[in-house]
Order: sequence, then structure tokens, then C-alpha cells
Amino acid sequence: MKRISLFVCLLLITSCLSGCAPKSPQKIAVVHAVGIDSSDDGFEVSFQIFRASSSGSQTPIDPSQTNVEVISSTAKTIENAVQKCETQIGKTLFFGHNQLLVISEDIEDLYSCFSFFAFVNDSSINMVVAATDGKASDIINCDISSGTVAAETMKEIFEISADDGYAVPSEFMKVVSTYIDTDATALLPVVEKRAQAISDKAKESGEPAQDALEINGAALITDGGFGETLEKEDVLGINYFLGNINGSDMVIDLNGEDISVKVKSVNEVAGVKSDDNEITIQKEITVRVTPSGDVDNATKEKISAAVEKEIEGYITGATQKTLEQNGADVMNLLRIVRQRDYSLYESYSGNLSSLLEKINVSTLVTAVF
Repeated sequence: MKRISLFVCLLLITSCLSGCAPKSPQKIAVVHAVGIDSSDDGFEVSFQIFRASSSGSQTPIDPSQTNVEVISSTAKTIENAVQKCETQIGKTLFFGHNQLLVISEDIEDLYSCFSFFAFVNDSSINMVVAATDGKASDIINCDISSGTVAAETMKEIFEISADDGYAVPSEFMKVVSTYIDTDATALLPVVEKRAQAISDKAKESGEPAQDALEINGAALITDGGFGETLEKEDVLGINYFLGNINGSDMVIDLNGEDISVKVKSVNEVAGVKSDDNEITIQKEITVRVTPSGDVDNATKEKISAAVEKEIEGYITGATQKTLEQNGADVMNLLRIVRQRDYSLYESYSGNLSSLLEKINVSTLVTAVF
């Protein structure tokens, strides 16, 4: 806990100092994405940096090109890997515009990954943090030519997926705050690299298939290390519980007929009830349903009932995997107890894990049109 407390203090200090480039543009290399893999020597760190096609600052940027290059170095620590890279290219790495941090799930020392970017004085606190079950360097090397730089497009993929409910919000500050509040527990979206299918016309012209990123579940961090991977339905359950859905697609089966609807979080209200043996967090969740076409009132009632049942199933599954099976508080349950019944929370201040074990989640979902 002493180490995490120091982490908090330094994070607050560095967040106030970040954002200003330390040297002239000719002496810095602007980092747009970072990938961290494990190595026999410690860490293999890959940096996606801006690539100018000439040495002059007036060189136009071509949005049809990636405009970046990836360089890697291996060292005992991330800081040493940065230093080796700077020696290699003869420039200082500037992290103020970093969009994405990808960490391989075979990394065991997550604290070092988080703390480096919290402490470095030019780090961007708005970057997205993700996990991958493959090589992080493969994600950073993704051949994405849309946008000014590849990392900006990558970050947009995470943000859109989070709005749809298929990815957990993973801005660096939110991840680190959760990691600190829950004693080294957090949740990161899992990203995979795949090749897109190309049209016959593109094949005829000899154009190669472009790479694409896909968000596929979430990696649960417990006790400071990677644990179980949650499925898409579990991620949806967490996001519905937290009110993070801005417009998720859902297909409802009504008597053999599939009906497509879009569901958006509207409101969520939490309450806490307790006795000697159990603490129940009651959450009332209201969502708005928009069908793809016109439906009558009788069909609306059936759709509402089906949506409510589906969402309650998502939340139940997420609760079982995170709270009951892993003792992980990624649904902010302790925070709810602290906000709604501080005296109860304070009585467990020396043993919050015991408080978490007594928590039971009860949800009531209401779907409205």
C-alpha cells in the first residue's frame, strides 16, 4: 500500500506537468503508440513514432500513408529501453501525444508499466490502455493508413467500441485510478490484429489487404497481474451496470422473428441494504430502446421484456465472473457502499476484502421507448 500511495502522489504531480515538449522539434521524436512485451532480458518496448518524409518541417502529411515508423529496444526496465531507443535514433522520445499503450498479457510486472507512464513528466494521461494475448509489437505495427497517424485511428476504434458497450473505458487515468482504489485490480480491453477482406477490384489492382484491430473481451487484472479474460457478454454486463452504453445493438428473438434494436443507458440509481450476514447493492437501471422500424404497443411490451431479461443476464454473468469467482471490484461496488453508507464502509476500512465478500448484487432493469 505504501508503494501505491507514492504512486498516487507522483501521478498527481506529473499530470499537472505533462503536455509540453522538452526540446525543439528537430531534437525530439513524437511517440504515438507504445507496445510492451516480455523478454528474457526484461521488457521489449516498441515505439510508434511520427515519420517525416524529409528533414524540413514544411513537409506535407499524406493521410493515405501511415506517416509513422516503429522502433524497438529491449532492456531490463522500460526506462532503460527508452534510453536505448533515444541513443539509437539520436533524439529524445516525447510522450505528450501518445494515443495508445498496449501491454502483452505475458507481462507479469504491470506496476512498472503503469508507473513509468505515470511518472514520466511529458506523458499523455489521455492515452488508451489495452491488453493483447499476442505480441504488443504486432498491434503497434498494424498497417492502418487512414487518418494522419495510425495511432489516432486505433484510439478511435477503442472509443467507438466503448460507446457501443463492447470495450471497457480504458483511458490511462481511469485505469490507474481503478488500480489504486481496488488494491491492484483493473480491467483492460483485449485487442487483436486481423486482416480485412479486400474487394475484387482491389485484388485486380494488386492492393494488399489492410490490417484491422478488433476488440475481443477484456483482460481482468487481479493482485497486480493478468488473470481471467472476460467475454463480450461480460463486458456488456459491466457497462450496463455502470451506465456506460451510448448505443449498443441488440437482436431480440420474438417468436422466431429477429428484431434489431439499439439500446442506450439512460439512468442508474444505486442503494445499499445490510444486515449482519449480507450487504445487498440494489441498482435500478433504465435503458432506452429504439427499434429499427415501426412496432405496435404489444410488440413494444415484448421487446421491453426481452431487453430487460437480456441485460439482467449480462449483469448476472459479469457479477459471477468478477466478484464471485475472482473477488475483483471492477463494477465499483465498494465505491457504491462508500457513497451510500459511509459508516458501513468505514467499519470495514481495515479489511475491504471482507466487505467485498459480503456484497450481493441485485438489479432491476427497465426498458423504455
